Amino acid sequence: MLTNAGQSTAAANPYQSGPASQAGLNTAGSSNAYASTAGAMGYGASQTGPASTYNNANAGSTGYNATTLGNASLYGAVNANGQGYNAGQLGNAATYGAVNANGQGYNANTAAGTNWNVDNNQTVQGQVQGIIAANSPLVQQARTAALQQMNQRGLLNSSMAIGAGYDAVLKNALPIAQADAATYGQAGKYNADTANTLAQFNAGQQNAASQFSANAANNASLQNAQLGTQANAANAAAQNQFAVNNQAATNQAAQFGANAANTANLQNAQLGTQANANNAQAMNTFQLNNQQALNTAAQFGAGASNTAALQNAQLGTQAAANNAQAQNQFSLANQQANNTAAQFSADAANRASSQNAQLGTQVSLDNAGRQTQVNLANAQAGNQTNQFNAQQQNAVTEANAQRVQQTNLANAETVNKAVMQQLDNAFKSAVATADNKTKIELQNIDAQTRTNLANIESQYKQLMQTSASASELFQQTAKNISDIYNNPDIKNLSGAVQKQATLLQNGMALLDAMNSGVSGLGGLVTFGP
Repeated sequence: MLTNAGQSTAAANPYQSGPASQAGLNTAGSSNAYASTAGAMGYGASQTGPASTYNNANAGSTGYNATTLGNASLYGAVNANGQGYNAGQLGNAATYGAVNANGQGYNANTAAGTNWNVDNNQTVQGQVQGIIAANSPLVQQARTAALQQMNQRGLLNSSMAIGAGYDAVLKNALPIAQADAATYGQAGKYNADTANTLAQFNAGQQNAASQFSANAANNASLQNAQLGTQANAANAAAQNQFAVNNQAATNQAAQFGANAANTANLQNAQLGTQANANNAQAMNTFQLNNQQALNTAAQFGAGASNTAALQNAQLGTQAAANNAQAQNQFSLANQQANNTAAQFSADAANRASSQNAQLGTQVSLDNAGRQTQVNLANAQAGNQTNQFNAQQQNAVTEANAQRVQQTNLANAETVNKAVMQQLDNAFKSAVATADNKTKIELQNIDAQTRTNLANIESQYKQLMQTSASASELFQQTAKNISDIYNNPDIKNLSGAVQKQATLLQNGMALLDAMNSGVSGLGGLVTFGP
């Protein structure tokens, strides 16, 4: 009786790179039980002995009992034990703080204007008085010419002569006085214009120098802040990458060790199972070959005996035929008694064979049931192992995902705090250089702006953790508001800041809708400078 034992297949390694590990299912094969068959035993009728006249020569055929094989050699499959590993977990991600740049202003220099004050030399009146008072030869000549003309008319000592003399003096002195007054006036105006131009040029040069120095200081401060922030960011990124690389190497080594152990266990199980199968097959083949040789030899001997007996029977057939009738009649009574005895013996043998067959069938069923239970237990153990490893892997994956989310949250809060700090610095800088009215307006705008930004940050905090575009939009809006604070050309500060807050709210709502509606579409939209 040969029992087929079902084999339990065990998963070598429960580790998978998908979102969740799945446990491999072991199947338990049922053993097939074969029922033993009971061979019925017949009986041969006994023949009567020879008559008194002569004896028949009977040819008795020689048979043989075929040697049957014993129980086939069985083998049990060797089970492979799967080996898992615990994935290493990253610690807290390194963060960094942005370096703030301090702005430097300057006081503009003003140019003092030079006034042009008109004096006597720059007026015709003053010049005429100077020319007449000097009693110059020109005045004397003009007076003399006028007196000579009056003398020719006989009016030398008259008042007309005196008036004509003064009139001649004035006519000759007036063109000279006008020309000199214009010359002095132009010189005074030129000197005042030159002084004002030089004062404006000097003030412009001083303001340009002050502005250049302030710009140079601000650029240097900004570059230093940028370099400091970049250095901090590079250090944090390097530290995080170093931790990720170390953790990846640790997990890869653990996975490699688990794979190697599982591969070795599986190969050993396969080799053990194959060796057992080969041994069982060799033993069965060896027994089968020996049995075939024994059966062939027994068949050959039986054939030879039967041939000899047949020849002997043919030789005695004639004599036996003569005595057959008498012998048969003589043996008939004896044969009936012998047949009754033989039938009784056959019935007894058949009952014994049936009982043996039933017992054999029961034993086969018991063995098959035990083998099935063993296979089922191995399959259950394999399934429990796979399920346990899958649960452990899923727990590790979930824990790592939570840590990554916490790290993103911490970094987002750190960046948002830095952005709000820069916004606060810009507000303080704008307030420091503003007048009282503008300060009050800035304070009201800043309070409302902080409330709006805080509400938007609270509403879309999870979106900014998962979307780089949302985080960049928030940071860019804060920078735009900082630029508005420090831009003196913007008259409607409240409207400009409120417009930025509205754009931020609409942009966040758009990104949130795209991330919720179509997976991956939110990453196609980027808000930046």
